[in-house]
Amino acid sequence: MRAIRTINPRKIAVLTIALTAILIASCERENIIYTEIPDKLSNDYLPLMTGNVWNYSNSRATVKEVVTINNKEYYEVVNESIVADTVFYTYKEYYRKTSDGKVFMITSDKKREILKYDFAAPVKSSWTYPEDDNNHLWKVSKISNNLKVVVNNRQISNCMKFDYDLIQAVDDEHTIILAPGIGRLISQSYAWGVADTLRSAIINGVEYRIK
Repeated sequence: MRAIRTINPRKIAVLTIALTAILIASCERENIIYTEIPDKLSNDYLPLMTGNVWNYSNSRATVKEVVTINNKEYYEVVNESIVADTVFYTYKEYYRKTSDGKVFMITSDKKREILKYDFAAPVKSSWTYPEDDNNHLWKVSKISNNLKVVVNNRQISNCMKFDYDLIQAVDDEHTIILAPGIGRLISQSYAWGVADTLRSAIINGVEYRIK
C-alpha cells in the first residue's frame, strides 16, 4: 500500500504568502494612474526628478539631468515626437519650480524664461509671455483647479487645466491638463482636435500604466 504524503502546514503558509504576493504584484503592474494618488505626491503637479518618464500617445518626455543656466538650476526634459513607433524629432525644455507654485520654462534655444504654469494662481487668472521669434504674445488662462478627468474608464480628480492662446494668430489654441502626483496628463489642440494622452509613466521610481 502506497503511503499518503502530507504537506507541512508551514510550507502551505509560505506557499500561500508567495502566491498572494505574486498576484498582488501582477495586479499592481496592470493598474494605471491610481484614483488615490500617494499623499507625498498629491501636491506636486509637475514632479521633476532625473529619470522620470512620461509616455504619451504621440510623444515621450524624459527628465535627463539638472543643468545650470544663467546661474539657476533647471531640469532638462527631452521631448520626443513619435509617429508609428518611430521618433520623428526631438527637442529639449528646461524647467524650474519655485516654492510659491510657479513653474518657469526655458525652451531649447535658451533665449528667455517664461512662466509656463502657476499652480497657486486662482481660477480665471491669466498672464502672457512672448513668442520667441517675434512680437506675438501667448496668453495663459487657468481654467480649473479641481477638474475630474476620465482616461480609459479611470477617473482622476483634482486636475489643473491651463489654456494657451497665441493672441495674434489662429489655429494655435491648446490646453494642458495636469494630474496631481503625475504631471502633464493631456495636451490637446482646440483647432485641430489632436490630443496627446498619457499612457504610462515612471514617477520617482513608481510605475503608472494606462491600459
